[in-house]
Amino acid sequence: MKQEFISPALKNSTIHIHNGLYAEKERFVDWHFHDEIEFLWIREHEKEIYIHHTLYKLYKDDIIFINERIPHKTYTPKGNSTFLLQCMPMRIDEEHLGFTRRPLHLKNFVPFFIFRAGTELNEIFKNCFFRALTEYTQQKKSYEHFLKAIVREIVANLYRYELLNEPEDLYSFKNIERLLPVLDYIEAHYADSITLDEISALINVEHSYFCRLFKKTMNISFMEYLYLVRFSHAENLLLNSDKNITEIAYEVGFSSPAYFTKMFRERKGYTPTFYKKLQKR
Repeated sequence: MKQEFISPALKNSTIHIHNGLYAEKERFVDWHFHDEIEFLWIREHEKEIYIHHTLYKLYKDDIIFINERIPHKTYTPKGNSTFLLQCMPMRIDEEHLGFTRRPLHLKNFVPFFIFRAGTELNEIFKNCFFRALTEYTQQKKSYEHFLKAIVREIVANLYRYELLNEPEDLYSFKNIERLLPVLDYIEAHYADSITLDEISALINVEHSYFCRLFKKTMNISFMEYLYLVRFSHAENLLLNSDKNITEIAYEVGFSSPAYFTKMFRERKGYTPTFYKKLQKR
């Protein structure tokens, strides 16, 4: 699991735009997260995205919104065309008429939302994305102001349709910073037997408090996050090595191949062996 750092495409902003034209070959992007919120508009073909341990399939003209710091990975098949918009959570600051850092949250704190093709908000967002892409591509005079205004419009629609709530103290970047030693430790020692006492000691808190802090900050329990990291590495070994299931199970931290297979099937819907054959095909 790695943190992705986004390079803004617009000066004095956090806005990043990418118009992915016809993909000449399939592409995998492994587990990652970033501080920016993200919109993906599938313009041609389809795309697969994993959020936590669930696979979601997106088809032509579907749009997905992914909230900040939500772990995800993607598979892009040959022939796909995708519009990508990423930006820091923001609002209009009335005093400075600019963007101010501010956490955004989906209603009921859902980490993502899919706007299927043909729905009302899907049409609204596609219109916004098309105008944003036009401004970014043509770069006529003052295009930066128009582009920022369009991003404001996108965020305003999320509030208008109650997909975003006013932020409360449910997401704290201080908590993220506090948990960074834990996330780094998990990435380095995911194959080891990690106890709650051991991991909570890294930030000098009692383990029951640690569990509450981790779940509140990451939107996922500590054990589920540990499994997420382990399965991410397991999938990489399944697809990119000749190791058998027993070797992979022990290498990513499971005490037995049978338990690894059971947990893998619960999360992916397939046994590791069948998953490997399916992805290779």
